[in-house]
Amino acid sequence: MQVERRLRKGLLQDPGQRRHRQPARRRLVQRLERAPSDDEVAEETDRLVQRDARDATQTVPARDAVVVDTTYLTQEEQVERIVALVR
Repeated sequence: MQVERRLRKGLLQDPGQRRHRQPARRRLVQRLERAPSDDEVAEETDRLVQRDARDATQTVPARDAVVVDTTYLTQEEQVERIVALVR
């Protein structure tokens, strides 16, 4: 008999840190097909932070959800934490 486990997760990131980690410049390069100005990067970053704030207030975590704050975690550490939760 195979047992299926479902993991509900929520990933959080401090908006101040997100400014440094979000690939806003890369997104703009793809969209504009040129190097964006610093002002364009700042505007895109602000849009992303606002979007995340809206998403955070729209979503109600499930009662059994596990929230993982990824603010200061590397991608590898994030994966390790989530894998540990599944085990």
